Amino acid sequence: MLNLDFKFKPSKQYLALLALTLVGCLGIAVNLSFAPWGKFGLISLIALYGGYLVWAIAMLRGNEAITRIKRLENGDWSVFTPQGQFIAELRGDSKAPTIVSILRFLIPSQRRPLSGVVFRDSLDGGDYRELQVALRTLARP
Repeated sequence: MLNLDFKFKPSKQYLALLALTLVGCLGIAVNLSFAPWGKFGLISLIALYGGYLVWAIAMLRGNEAITRIKRLENGDWSVFTPQGQFIAELRGDSKAPTIVSILRFLIPSQRRPLSGVVFRDSLDGGDYRELQVALRTLARP
């Protein structure tokens, strides 16, 4: 039995991608031909929403941010979020390419799956490679 326990940390790559996207959105908003008050409102909205995305998603502080996963002996996964710990099944549509992995867990008490994005720098050392192998071999269809 594999002892798989992954503790995620905030990703600098994810933060850089998010920052680049927000700067692009702000650049578009500045160049729109709106009235000054409309432009100010749009820029404020983008800045507020961008701040929320950085706090909740990139810094792993949102209620559904996956902070740790651990494989249990019965094949299920223990998924840790700021809301608590859940027993879940790793779905077959989880993906593990080289740069970023998509985790999708089916939690019996929830209607929709819990999803998370894991960049390579979210894990220490060879843990990302272990996660890739686990996703490719253990995900259920």
